Amino acid sequence: MGSTPEPPARPATGRPGGGPREQLRRSLLPLPPPRREGVRGRLALAVVVLVAVPVTAWRLPLATWDSIWAEDGHVFLQAALDEPFWHTVTTPYAGYLHLAPRVVAELVSALPLAWAGYAFTVAAAVLVVWVATTVWVSAAGPMRSVWLRGALALAVVVVPAGGSEAAGNVANSHFFLMFGAFWALLGRPRSRAAELSGHVLVLVAALSDPVTVALLPVAVARLVLLPGRRERALSITFLVGTAVQLAAVAGARRTTGGSTPGPWDVVLGYDLRVVLPHLMSTAVTERVASRGAVAVGLVATAALLLALVLGLALARRNRLAALAAATASGAFFVVASVFSLGAVYPPVGDGRYDLTLSARYTIVPGLLLVSAVVLLADGAASRVPPRTRPVLLALATTPVLLVAVLDHRQPDDRIRQGPAAWSARVAELQHDCSQDPTTPARDVEVQPGGAWLVRLDCADAGG
Repeated sequence: MGSTPEPPARPATGRPGGGPREQLRRSLLPLPPPRREGVRGRLALAVVVLVAVPVTAWRLPLATWDSIWAEDGHVFLQAALDEPFWHTVTTPYAGYLHLAPRVVAELVSALPLAWAGYAFTVAAAVLVVWVATTVWVSAAGPMRSVWLRGALALAVVVVPAGGSEAAGNVANSHFFLMFGAFWALLGRPRSRAAELSGHVLVLVAALSDPVTVALLPVAVARLVLLPGRRERALSITFLVGTAVQLAAVAGARRTTGGSTPGPWDVVLGYDLRVVLPHLMSTAVTERVASRGAVAVGLVATAALLLALVLGLALARRNRLAALAAATASGAFFVVASVFSLGAVYPPVGDGRYDLTLSARYTIVPGLLLVSAVVLLADGAASRVPPRTRPVLLALATTPVLLVAVLDHRQPDDRIRQGPAAWSARVAELQHDCSQDPTTPARDVEVQPGGAWLVRLDCADAGG
């Protein structure tokens, strides 16, 4: 019931690894080893997931779980309360479809309204852990080290932006889903359940953000290189979802931010917002940046590029996958810089060193950069002496551990400044409606306040 096995190499080519197609497949899309985890392994994975969901949700201060973030309430919950489901999922917002938050909002609207804040928080954590689990399963093919696979899955849960702007909301879940789609397209899981999960994740990612089209080269490579129809079908799922999304984009309007940043702003932004935070945490990077040590960022980036070049030369495996991840990291950041919504990105002036500002745009490039590092470390592990192998693995996992320790929670005063106690305000409306069923609809503020409102009436409160 597993994936289609690798065909034998073609000896007619006269090359030990078979023809070019076989070599590319083994470099980019290798099969995982034929291990059977059994009941005990599945139970262990279930326990990890059950633990990871509350740990991920706890990145949002517990006192603010009973709150709703911006578009989660003002756009998605409002539409779920007022419009039929099919209308909401086919209606673009900000110029594109948002399948994931639309579906979550629909599910939340079916619950008692007072639970909505908690429900959105938990749903956002579930989506992140779903991506982390997909990465763990999909990375079993190219990566032999369990520790490096675990570090990469952990990176999804503790990525710096996940503890600030993207903490506890599904409005920003599409950034995690795009990264999950990258790994789903590289993965060749042996179980039917994992395959089905990959199809759903890729489809939801494509229908939640048009930038997912950047993964087209990986999807085409999978379609061309893999031998079995069942495995190639994932590329078809990607292409269908992307085509639907792009058709919606073509018929919608989108307003971007201000002027396009200059090349130096993009390079410096990538240094300060992607490279440094994901190698040594946001906390340390902000200390460095506050002292004006921009040169440190440039030196660190140069050192990283040198390490990647050495890794490409040394690695026996994973070179093509690592190169794809590193290239995609830069490409996603450039796309965010050119098409950011609502402001110039990366920020300039006083906001240049505020690493929590528009941090959502660093999720995909940051995790792809970590992917490139661990892929090369895993590929190079078999080329170094056994005694130095633990040192190599430790160096590759240290950045993730630093981020996990220093960035898991931002200070409470940096997250969700605005109205909380959503359930209390719903209870007030319910009380008023019980006294007078003709109580007029009222606007309830959600985070971060101001114009971010949800209009509720007695029918909504009674649900």
